[in-house]
Order: sequence, then structure tokens, then C-alpha cells
Amino acid sequence: MSSGWEASPSCGSGNCLEIMSQIDGSVLIRDSKDPNGPWLQFTAAEYAAHTDGIKADLQRKNTHQGMHMANLENLLIKLDRRLMDITVLVDEPCRAESDLRFMRTRLRALLGVGT
Repeated sequence: MSSGWEASPSCGSGNCLEIMSQIDGSVLIRDSKDPNGPWLQFTAAEYAAHTDGIKADLQRKNTHQGMHMANLENLLIKLDRRLMDITVLVDEPCRAESDLRFMRTRLRALLGVGT
């Protein structure tokens, strides 16, 4: 028979928060490592505000990360153009193309951007 406490499906190690919904809409939260220990109770509104705040923080983080990645991509495009200009000036297309690939790969690795 289930006790009513539920852990997140992603909880594999057993070190999780467990949640139990009450009939009145309130939510109980406890530490899975101490099932006989204390628990916290939140009203439905408090719990909704908490989860909405987490979702908003994640969305802001993802939006910021997306902007950061776009800026890195723009930087790489500008770098490619500059390296192509150098290739033309140096007039060594074979060597410059391999240098361009090497520099692009190295910069992406340093910045943690996929190739």
C-alpha cells in the first residue's frame, strides 16, 4: 500500500524531496532520507507560487544562455571573415584554410561551443 508520498521520477539516488498532495490542495514536502522526520506544509497558492518562480528562473536562464550562444556564433562568424581576409592578404590558400579550420575548432573548444 502506498503511503501517498511521491519522489520525482528523476530521483535515482534516493536523496530527494518527496511530495504528498492533501485533499484541501495543500502540499507536504519531506526529505526522502528521513521519512520519519519533519515535513513542511504549503498551501496550494504557496506551492504554485514556488513552482512558478522556479519555472520563470529556468526560462530566464535558458533565454540568457540562448542569447549568449547567439553572441558566440556571431563572434565566430566575424572571426571567420577576418581569417578569410588574412588568407587573401597572405595569398596562401591551402595553408590558410587549414589554419582557419584549426583556429575555428580551437576557439569553439575554448568557448565550449559545439563544432
